[in-house]
Amino acid sequence: MIAAVLLALTAALCIGTHRFLEHSTSRLLHSLDRADTAVAQNDLPAATAAITAFCRDFEEDNRRLPLFIPHEKLDAVEESTALLTLLLSQQDTAHLAEELSRCRWRVEHLRQSERLTLTNIF
Repeated sequence: MIAAVLLALTAALCIGTHRFLEHSTSRLLHSLDRADTAVAQNDLPAATAAITAFCRDFEEDNRRLPLFIPHEKLDAVEESTALLTLLLSQQDTAHLAEELSRCRWRVEHLRQSERLTLTNIF
């Protein structure tokens, strides 16, 4: 009976963290999509709003993500958020597009490398 309860709790914890990761990365990628579109259209106010939303969402999620994701993966995304904010304040749209692409890759990599798959488990 105790083993069944422990197994159920472990499964719930694994599924819960997986769903949280999927939800968080989807929300972050959506913000990056909006920022990419705005930068491509040279719409700086929309890009500012999207990047601000991305940074805010990442900061909010970063309170819980370190509980089950290696810090070095999160540090790379955190560096990108700082650089995005700096480039946005300088209105450097050429480098902003590059950093958005780099940040997207980092978030997608985070999602793929921490997904519940047999490869990642073993």
